Amino acid sequence: MHDALIYICDDNDKKAFQRFSVFDRWYKKSSMTNYITKLDNIIEFDSDTETIKLYTSLMFHKENTNFKTITEAFNNISNVLNGEKP
Repeated sequence: MHDALIYICDDNDKKAFQRFSVFDRWYKKSSMTNYITKLDNIIEFDSDTETIKLYTSLMFHKENTNFKTITEAFNNISNVLNGEKP
């Protein structure tokens, strides 16, 4: 099982946090917690006109042998968006 999924909650209607919370609640109540790891990362970065907040999560199978590489890449998204080197 080498699949991984990153998702970002859309905030066009200013409801990203609500989507993020609902999805988290769904995950915690599901049986997926037995075999899927879910990591959350709320990323803030500056655009030309505002500070943007992205509600993101990473999901991968607990037996994924690439978990270290996957989590490092996921955690570096914030650095890249803020102009830092990973």
